[in-house]
Amino acid sequence: MSEDQLFAHLSRIEANIADMREATKADLAELRTELREEMAGLAKNVDITALGRLIEQQRDDIASLKDDMTVLTAIVSRLDNSHTRLLTEIRATHAQVSRVTDRLGRFDDRVRHLEEERHP
Repeated sequence: MSEDQLFAHLSRIEANIADMREATKADLAELRTELREEMAGLAKNVDITALGRLIEQQRDDIASLKDDMTVLTAIVSRLDNSHTRLLTEIRATHAQVSRVTDRLGRFDDRVRHLEEERHP
């Protein structure tokens, strides 16, 4: 995978995380609205157990969204770290190839020099 492809893939993942954050905010706003609507219809003798169930449901939904965010963040971190390691490996390989090329050039010069001495 090329560096541009990695950057494009990382950008798509970051956009998905941003979308998920916005979705989380929208979900929380929707849950608040639903709770307000349900509470508006309640009589003065509020059913505490119903409110407790709603709060538990909201807590579970938020915990699930946090888990999703944690997983996506870990994926992005892994990709970012693998990208860094890949760049390091490419740089090391480039340096290695450069050293071999230099040695080959010196060897070629020596062979040429020996051929010139042998056949003046």
